[in-house]
Amino acid sequence: MKNLLCAALAALLLLPVHGATDAGRADDHAPIGVTADHRHDKGEWMFSYRTMLMTMQGNRDGARGLSPDQILRSGSGAYRIAPLEMKMTMHMLGVMHAPSDSITLMAMAPYYSALKMDHATAMGGQFETSSNGLGDLGVSVLFPMVGNGTASLGIIVPTGKTSHRDVTPMGDSVLPYPMQIGSGSWSAAGSVTWSRQHAGGSFGAQIRGLVRLNDNQHDYRREDRVEATAWSAWLPRPGLSLSLRTKYSGWSDIRGADSRFAAGLAGNLVPTVDPQLRGGNRLEAIAGLNLLFGGNRLGAEVSLPLHRNLNGPQLETDRIVTLGWQYALE
Repeated sequence: MKNLLCAALAALLLLPVHGATDAGRADDHAPIGVTADHRHDKGEWMFSYRTMLMTMQGNRDGARGLSPDQILRSGSGAYRIAPLEMKMTMHMLGVMHAPSDSITLMAMAPYYSALKMDHATAMGGQFETSSNGLGDLGVSVLFPMVGNGTASLGIIVPTGKTSHRDVTPMGDSVLPYPMQIGSGSWSAAGSVTWSRQHAGGSFGAQIRGLVRLNDNQHDYRREDRVEATAWSAWLPRPGLSLSLRTKYSGWSDIRGADSRFAAGLAGNLVPTVDPQLRGGNRLEAIAGLNLLFGGNRLGAEVSLPLHRNLNGPQLETDRIVTLGWQYALE
């Protein structure tokens, strides 16, 4: 995976970016990991594709890292199973359309091609579980705010499944909360973005939030989330921008509980079935680039953690890589 990523970034850097054409500057849009950051003129369409690769390795309780022995009852912990590592590959298709100069509509559909988690058992064994499928669909409306800002309001439609299963040491089992791709709940989402360009680049900031509106059919609500990010981009030439940004993410524990995990919760089977071990916050540093050529915009970002504080034991996020393509039509 590392060699593939290096090759992809090298190919992006070698593209003939000297021709930004009439499409503008590479930093007309925010870094590729930021969505709902810009609007379009009346009649314009924009199509996008993003892929995100996330790696979570090792557990944390608060700001303290935990070894498997500190989680498992064969060591100093209380659980029969400890999660070791989780890898996710997500693909996001997006479309934006502006029916007027002041309103832009946006829809985004995620598909998870691989969601895998490795585990260790107190008996000395290891096993892996996996799931895949369509996630929850997002539909939003973007509109202007005072001071060159853009606001978005949207609904997250519960199109993803909440009953993924796989074979575990206990047999064919319903997978824990982190392995369920869908939320099962309707959610409200919103953001406010502010950005400004200057001769040598641009800078901006965004605040966004997501609130679950109802319990799903299994009597729980996934995590509410709040995120804040700020970035600065440099423009060596109109078709190339380099960016640095920071991002803070905070999320709540799960409200309610899935009764299918009641026995596992009572028997301290694994931390991932405990709804009170899902919340936390994270601060990241993110480096990226945007390339603009022939109406196409390519972007890449790599995120590394600066600080993590988790209601644990809970797997910690170590690296997120985002690659994306955008194409606008008048």
